[in-house]
Amino acid sequence: MKLSCFLTYKIMAIYLDNSATTRVRREVIDAMLPFLESNFGNPSSIHSHGMAAAEGLKTSRRQVSELLNCAPDEVYFSPCGTYANNVAILGKARSVEANGLGKHLITTSIEHPSVMGPSQHLESRGWRVTYLSVNKDGVIDIEELKRAISSDTSIISVMWAN
Repeated sequence: MKLSCFLTYKIMAIYLDNSATTRVRREVIDAMLPFLESNFGNPSSIHSHGMAAAEGLKTSRRQVSELLNCAPDEVYFSPCGTYANNVAILGKARSVEANGLGKHLITTSIEHPSVMGPSQHLESRGWRVTYLSVNKDGVIDIEELKRAISSDTSIISVMWAN
């Protein structure tokens, strides 16, 4: 005879991964809904769905630029932080190499893998990489950064917050 016992517990979940993915705010859902339901076109297309999506993208780019106090054409959207970091670091590195500029990158010892990976990749290709230390609060010493900068420094990548 097999005896099974099932216990049901009501457990309150505590979510501690907001730095990776956060619940979408209701205001964001409401703003996105038209583009998920009806204006879902490719913003590069010339049909009505695409033109509506392009207008929404233009509006959102303008709103973000106002928050960041920059021009709309300086705002780029990417699918995630990893992609953005890779494009920024490796894209700049290609430009540096193509123009014969100094191949020195400065970053910190506690960066996200999306920064450490490209940094180590560049290091394996002959770049000089300086890894700044951080204090107990994860903050760099600005004087150490100043000392690390040289005429060959082309890229400085330091996270703002973790």
